[in-house]
Amino acid sequence: MSGGKQLSFPTFKSNIQKESDPVGKILECALFLRLTNLAESRKSWKKFADSFFGYYQPVILEYFGYKPDVLKIPKVKVIDKGLFMAVLTAMHKTGMFDCYASELAAAVVAVFDVKLQLSSIQQDLYDQLLEYEDVLGFFNNYRKYEF
Repeated sequence: MSGGKQLSFPTFKSNIQKESDPVGKILECALFLRLTNLAESRKSWKKFADSFFGYYQPVILEYFGYKPDVLKIPKVKVIDKGLFMAVLTAMHKTGMFDCYASELAAAVVAVFDVKLQLSSIQQDLYDQLLEYEDVLGFFNNYRKYEF
């Protein structure tokens, strides 16, 4: 189902849709990945499991009755995404957000219309600020004067 001896998540994803009960197979695969230690012991399985759970998490949760809150309001449009990402990056780097970059990126995607993919936002949060070094300097100085 995942492409022979090589673990290929894109191949798995296309093949799972051909199953008569794709949701059932997704749940079986989720159990298999969690109950075996393959994802912990082999890099290829770890990569596959990360892709699998990242992509199918909503399907798995919905099967068990969880429906994530969907905001009924439009996303906030961001005019200057470079500056916006620089401010978020500076705040994250100075410890103003108590979360991982991946969590912050997911929150940005959920709330703001930045016209960027999740992976691009996450990468931006790790990048150097270069032309926005003043923004980082501002937040570093701001931390000195905690209120």
